[in-house]
Amino acid sequence: MRRAKFGITRPTRWQPGSVRNPNAWAEGAFTDETAWDLIASRLEAGETVTEVSLLKPLGAKGYVMKISLESDMPLLYVKLQLGAKMVFGRSFHYSERRQ
Repeated sequence: MRRAKFGITRPTRWQPGSVRNPNAWAEGAFTDETAWDLIASRLEAGETVTEVSLLKPLGAKGYVMKISLESDMPLLYVKLQLGAKMVFGRSFHYSERRQ
């Protein structure tokens, strides 16, 4: 299962609607479904994943991908957290940093 839901102990910045999907017709943005599809396909393709320590919940592990979608756009920042039988989407937005 997968979920992207804000909570006091699990804050999120899950904003697929603010990220242009280069594969969408007529310059559409990502949806929750297409965001998860992109994450799954990139993981299956061996995208680089970096482990990070989360502040909330303190000490938990998160997993970050910085994905290049288009050469003229900022990187896409994706952060995931694994739970018991669940993957939590913590971040899906443009990175504030350039490549």
